[in-house]
Amino acid sequence: MTSNSLHETYARRISRIRRGLKAGSSYSMLYQVALSKLLGHLPHAVRDPAAAASPEAETGSARAPRAVPSCVASAGVIPPVIFQTWKTRNQLPTNYRYWSATFRKHNPHYEHILWDDGDNREFISEEFPWFLSYYDSYPREIFRADIVRLFFLFRFGGLYSDLDTECLQPLDPVLTGKQVVLGRMGDDPQFAHSVPNAMMASAPRQLFWLLAIAMAIERIRECGDTNAMRGRGPEDLTGPILVKDAYDYYTAAGEAAVRARAAWVLEQVQDPASVVADSITLLEPSAWYPLDWNNAVHDLFRREMLSKRFIPSPELARRLFPKSFLVTYWTHSW
Repeated sequence: MTSNSLHETYARRISRIRRGLKAGSSYSMLYQVALSKLLGHLPHAVRDPAAAASPEAETGSARAPRAVPSCVASAGVIPPVIFQTWKTRNQLPTNYRYWSATFRKHNPHYEHILWDDGDNREFISEEFPWFLSYYDSYPREIFRADIVRLFFLFRFGGLYSDLDTECLQPLDPVLTGKQVVLGRMGDDPQFAHSVPNAMMASAPRQLFWLLAIAMAIERIRECGDTNAMRGRGPEDLTGPILVKDAYDYYTAAGEAAVRARAAWVLEQVQDPASVVADSITLLEPSAWYPLDWNNAVHDLFRREMLSKRFIPSPELARRLFPKSFLVTYWTHSW
């Protein structure tokens, strides 16, 4: 590497760190990283996550019957349902069990539904059999875990959340009166991952989800085979890049164009005339995504946290993210 290129590399790194320091909580996160490196652990950490979390029901080796929301949502209202999914409903990783319990702690009147891979496929097979061949064609389970959340939100509504997400306060204030809610991560709206799929909320039967599903099918057809899908990856085909692209199109194109693009999918669902095209609320980063993995300083804190296997205490989480309802820690477990 020449001296000029080396200088440019360091200049880019310094510039990235400077930008990172401008984001909320960056100095607090740097302080926590320094404490962790100095002491070998974080003083403000949950020492026994397993004891702090409510244990999930043990179902033995067989899966329990798949639960569906018992509440009936009013038209245009986000129902009090929290949906999460994991490989199995038994033996959730300790940190996921702890974070999942925070949703029940702050939202005791919400129904909490945890599905496993088998539940997800059963749901698609029963409710959307026309998509099953596409669903089975995905090369890995993470693709299916991504796509099933779109179908769940269309069919039942509620809030979907990844399991590496902590709930910091009740959800009603940020969901009441809205129909579709997404969150923004970071300060660059052009960043391909700036509208993640880690947390999403909706009233049932919203056109936005059918658009995203239609765009997912377009990408499957573009790939043509499993190897090509594996090469493009879940972020693009079923995950945050897909959701951002759908959001950008939905908010720019107008309802007629959206319905035209999603026409084939609309024809497959029951009572397509009842599908509504309500507006989308895009929350500021501080609400749902205060920890930005694209921010150099935030990512340093995230990596330190994961390498030391510590979970911030509720007090530390509130100190780091005082304006936030949720925070996802981006464990990237898939």
